[in-house]
Amino acid sequence: MALSFIDGFTYFGQKYKLPSTTIFHSNTGIGDNIRSYPEVQKLSESLGHHFPFLIVGGAIRDLICDPTCKPKDVDVQVVGAKCNVLAKLQQYYLVEELTTNPIGIVVGHATESIDAIDLREAMEKYFHFDYVESNVNALMFDLHTDQIIDLTGNGVSDCEKKKFRVVASSMTTWNEFPEPPRKFNGKLIRVLKMYAKGFTFAHQCQEEEFIKLFEKTFDSHCDRVVADKFSTFQMVLGYTVRGDTLNYKEGTTTRGNNPLYNRCIEALAHMDLVLAKKLVAHMG
Repeated sequence: MALSFIDGFTYFGQKYKLPSTTIFHSNTGIGDNIRSYPEVQKLSESLGHHFPFLIVGGAIRDLICDPTCKPKDVDVQVVGAKCNVLAKLQQYYLVEELTTNPIGIVVGHATESIDAIDLREAMEKYFHFDYVESNVNALMFDLHTDQIIDLTGNGVSDCEKKKFRVVASSMTTWNEFPEPPRKFNGKLIRVLKMYAKGFTFAHQCQEEEFIKLFEKTFDSHCDRVVADKFSTFQMVLGYTVRGDTLNYKEGTTTRGNNPLYNRCIEALAHMDLVLAKKLVAHMG
């Protein structure tokens, strides 16, 4: 029988501890939706009887907001050492279907219905409130029990209201939480994606803190810290949001056209027009 993620806590010596605020919500609809992807079915068959895993992040958030949607970005956390997980996957996938990087393993290839699946080894920091991007992005789903794991206890309810909150000890510690090998974790910039998707801070005071921190750290996010050629803005807003193509040899960019980028700029302009103009100038 396949191990659930919670079984994995016990099976692997309770290596991870969920926050005391964690609430479990049964939801078979999300499970049925995610299992309908052949790519997820294959991954489940590959790992499910050996390595417990969770579907994490934006896919769960989006499915709570709209149970009928079909998220393209499916991320996974698995209980098990990266080398052991990779060895198991190699029994089911072709060599060209698996790519490793310093953060994890990329499984499969992007199709019209789903991106390649990003798989990371579950670590204690992923359950730490200074690490998580927001309460609604910290939602996780166990396919073997059809349960949402709500680390903060308010992620599901906020998601239903299209609200979110930073649950770290402070906005500064949240922004500076290390994410090797990156110099910046990119969370500050990804807040704009939340606004572009129709979410807003649950508390006005956090929006005000966010703008102050964005202004304070703006210049450092413009520095060329990625291969000494691209800024954090170019990576997070350009490459991952706008769909830019980055030429690492020449240090040049071919601009993408994902409309989500324009909505991010519009969201920032609504909060602070001066910062939005500075960002547009940098991205241009």
